[in-house]
Amino acid sequence: MSTSKILLFLVVVATTAALFSCDDGIEEPEAKSAFHWRYDSLGGAVSFGLIKFWGDDPRTLYLLSGNALYRYDRPRFHIVPLMGVPDSPYATFYDIAGSSDRDLWVAGECPGAVRPGFSKDSSCLLHYDGSQWREVDLACSSALFAAASAGEGEVFLGGNMASLIRYANGVEEPIFFPLELRDLPYVLLYCSELFYNDGILYASGWVRLQNGMQRPFRFEYENGSTRFAGFLDEDLGPAGGFWRSTEGTLYALGRTGVLRKNGNRWETYFIMEPSPSATFGTTEGNIWVTGYGLCRQWVRGKWVEHNPTPYPGINGSLGKGWTDGNIVMMMYQGARPSSAWVVAIGE
Repeated sequence: MSTSKILLFLVVVATTAALFSCDDGIEEPEAKSAFHWRYDSLGGAVSFGLIKFWGDDPRTLYLLSGNALYRYDRPRFHIVPLMGVPDSPYATFYDIAGSSDRDLWVAGECPGAVRPGFSKDSSCLLHYDGSQWREVDLACSSALFAAASAGEGEVFLGGNMASLIRYANGVEEPIFFPLELRDLPYVLLYCSELFYNDGILYASGWVRLQNGMQRPFRFEYENGSTRFAGFLDEDLGPAGGFWRSTEGTLYALGRTGVLRKNGNRWETYFIMEPSPSATFGTTEGNIWVTGYGLCRQWVRGKWVEHNPTPYPGINGSLGKGWTDGNIVMMMYQGARPSSAWVVAIGE
């Protein structure tokens, strides 16, 4: 073979390799999980959708589920008595936030509580200062669905009927939703998730219009003002799934994958099928995505396939999770009809 033909052949091979070696996260998984998986049933039924993890490491890891709070004391989760819970059998908690394990906030609602100041849609906020839990009395009566800590003693709370407040050092400050949302003919308007990062509060939620249409949205709050980030059913997908890597990059869950914030714009980072229902991670090189039959980890530029199921050959539904890079936890439900939600723990 002539020298020119050899050079042409090498160029074609190199070009082909470049086209098929993209590192944008779209290619199929290349490796299998090396994690050893085990399970914790939490001693009872778990309601999917209300699950929230909080903690910096396994020594300070909490899990919030429905009307109970659990702390991880290896190898299992143990229930934490909430001594400040209002006297209502219907208290439900939706989110947990904090600046440390001595500054924890648990937010939710206490509908129908027979107490002065509580209505059928009443806020419920508990605070832990390292020694005891106490109930925080709020003027806001709406159910609280989301919480985000902004430092010790300061928390943002999002709830029903366009309720968004900042609570700091005993002072409650209302924050107004953007006019683009408040001016709509809505029946319901609420925050489903809050995330605080570098002085900016990121809010996501849902609006249900009078014509029955329901649309997800995001907006941001900074320096006393809000800015509308748009409706997400047209481009970015459903609300939820915020997390920040250690490099400071902000990620969120999109309609068909994972989104990454670039300046003031959200861009698609990973595209995958099926669509993920949750995303979490530690760094840009350690991203987890989960969903029905979906559990993948983007690590060192490659996808790693995980299947944390006790039934060989059967995929289940995987939901919200937490990881510190060495241990990973996520909600899991097997494909069998009688399967209950458990915590899948990989080490």
